[in-house]
Amino acid sequence: MAVAELKRDLKGSMSYWNTWAVFSESTIDAMWRQVNEGFENEVHKPQFIFDMARRHADLMLYRYSRGDAVHEIASEFDGLLVAWEESDRVGAKIWDKETYLLRRSWVKNIDFYSFSFRLIGMALARCPRQPVASSTCSYRQRW
Repeated sequence: MAVAELKRDLKGSMSYWNTWAVFSESTIDAMWRQVNEGFENEVHKPQFIFDMARRHADLMLYRYSRGDAVHEIASEFDGLLVAWEESDRVGAKIWDKETYLLRRSWVKNIDFYSFSFRLIGMALARCPRQPVASSTCSYRQRW
């Protein structure tokens, strides 16, 4: 991982960003181990997995703030999406229809709303503005 000479967030020390990045990486690994080992009460599994998606988002923010190259940070996006999709898949099996829809509602669930827009910001930072024909971003290639 290449860290820039100048961190992006001048308020936190490099030690601060390193500490939280390492903590987040180890937490994500431990959370996946827990998922693979199973849960005594499966009702909590979808939220636990969604929390992993949030941890990935936090890790991306910590790495961005300390000055990591954006293309390196983007690798965390895949883990975030895997966790989010798995949470959604598991939740569809466990929750009733009302709960499932509430968890995906921007109107009724402000946490979902704010997290969704946080991801949009990260996705935009991942792919700088380029002409569509020369873009390397997969979401632009679909257009």
